[in-house]
Parts: sequence; structure tokens; C-alpha cells
Amino acid sequence: YPNKIFLYHFYSRSGCDRIWGDHTQEKKEKKVVEKSWFERDQLSKERVRQVLGIQHSDDIILGKYSLGTERTLEEYEYLTGIMFSEQLIVKELLSNNKPCYFDYIPASREAWIAQLYSDYCQTIKINKSELSANDDNIDYWSLGIFTEDNQLIAMQRLTSEELTKQESGDDQNIYQFEIKLKDKTHLVPKKLRLAPFFTECGWGETVEKVW
Repeated sequence: YPNKIFLYHFYSRSGCDRIWGDHTQEKKEKKVVEKSWFERDQLSKERVRQVLGIQHSDDIILGKYSLGTERTLEEYEYLTGIMFSEQLIVKELLSNNKPCYFDYIPASREAWIAQLYSDYCQTIKINKSELSANDDNIDYWSLGIFTEDNQLIAMQRLTSEELTKQESGDDQNIYQFEIKLKDKTHLVPKKLRLAPFFTECGWGETVEKVW
């Protein structure tokens, strides 16, 4: 690792166009450039997502930008400790002393995936005794995921029948929610709230759990 800086990016230079300055939509319309900077940016990101298995589209032609022959995508995921398609990581990457790479190939793909972690996947248990009585007056249950400062990330309505399906197989007194947030944003989930809505009188008591 070099102990001196040999190269750097002179980002704050004035009087020199960057790609968004000389690859404008106007210059594209005048046929000075083939694509605008926004189109190039979008295409490059689509290629990355395609290579990493995050998306699959027949419209994206990788050509020379494909994965290569050194290792498979799975081998690269084992090396980095990241499952890109689901945005999961090995728990060692959460520590302060993060490993640079992992030099082993797991015996089982399924076992490796099972031990991965994500802020967007969680199993949360709620005891039935914590909830309002589940009677016929409940119109629906609202299941919400929130940030620390109470910004809503995701919301789902559950009927009483759908809530019953969340019963834990090990303990019928427990509701077990296996939650996987599909739309991953910059917002970090911190709280889960479950509340009944009554047709006659509105919202019932809310139960809140740490994400």
C-alpha cells in the first residue's frame, strides 16, 4: 500500500467542464455527443446491477463489461462476504475491524445465505397478550416500519385471518413476522408498529418493537 499519494482527482477545478457539462442533452440533439451524461450514468449503473445479479434484463448488453473469467459471481460473493442480489452481508463486516476478504468457499450455498445479515430483513415476534382483543369489530391490522425519527418506510394492511397466519409454529401464543423490505432506500428501519383499526371507533392500542 503506497505511503504517498501518487494520483488524485482534481474535482474542484474551475473553468473545465466535467462530463455533465460537455455531454448535455443540447449537445446530444446537435449530434456533438452520442449520449447525454445522464444516459451514460444510467447505462453504467444498469450494467453493474446486471453483472452483480441485482437485476436481469435482456435489454442490457454487457459485451466487454461482463464478469470475466477469473471467478464466478458466487465465488466473488464469498470473497467479499456480500450477496449483491439481496443486499446481504456476513456479520463480520459489521465489526469495527472489518476483514478485507474471505478466503474460504462454504460447503453449502444455502447455509452461507442463512447466516447473512441485512438492515432490511428481520424476524420480529409479538406475544398475543400484547395486542388488543382480536374480535369481529377489527377492520384490519396495520403493520408499519419506521425510522428512528418516525419516518414511514413501509406499511402493510393485514386482515385478522392474515394475522392468524403469522402464528409461530413453535408457540401458538406468538406472532412471528418474517419481514423483508423490497424497496431499499437510504432510510434505516428502527421500529415496527402493529395496530388494529376498529370500524366503529378508529385506531386501537399500538404495539411497538425494536427493529
